[in-house]
Amino acid sequence: MVPWSHQSGTALLVVGDAHQEVTTQDVTTALAAAARTGFRQVVTTALDDHSAEPFVAAGFRQRERLVLLRHRLQRVPPRPIAPRPRPAEPADWPAMAVLDRAGFEPGWQLDEEGLRAAAAATPASQVRVISGDASPSQPTGSLLGYAITGRGGAHGYLQRLAVDPAQRGRGLARSLVLDSLHWLVADRAEHAFVNTQVHNHAARRLYEGLGFEDLGQPLTVWERSLGGPSR
Repeated sequence: MVPWSHQSGTALLVVGDAHQEVTTQDVTTALAAAARTGFRQVVTTALDDHSAEPFVAAGFRQRERLVLLRHRLQRVPPRPIAPRPRPAEPADWPAMAVLDRAGFEPGWQLDEEGLRAAAAATPASQVRVISGDASPSQPTGSLLGYAITGRGGAHGYLQRLAVDPAQRGRGLARSLVLDSLHWLVADRAEHAFVNTQVHNHAARRLYEGLGFEDLGQPLTVWERSLGGPSR
């Protein structure tokens, strides 16, 4: 559990593998820990209806519905020659947080701690970035995009993806998604899942153009007020 969306009074409750079982007692314990820490509200990651049951039982209410898409990983398009993602380095994480703020609406942005929690939510994960051209002032180049991909058993997850808004239309997001899919294939995953907001038509076109299919099984982000003191 980490601070969510740069709001010090709100905690993000990260539920990793969507197929892991979470009980109402687990949720109650997490809420008590959040209250002791001083959080006033808890927001979950996206959950399917079955996984949400213990949260609903613990008093959570719906915040937003998302579209869930799946790739069967049987026919993955080849990686483009350029731009090519590279492994993230420790120095990249602050820049990833800056990109996240630029790429997501207020209320959906993650800071560095939240990004690290997303990367740690599954047993195996990959964090990749795309850098711009190097210059005397930025010898390693500026960060243009990043992707966090996770795997739990046979299931892969595109956990987080962001591209500099000023660089959209250059194929950066496509390159990052394909890089993630090829990693999952090499790591013997059988399916890849991603979710996005219903109104994010650009993201849906990207994913569906690369072979993802809408499962018709929406996910939900849930929230619950704790009524505790502000941090």
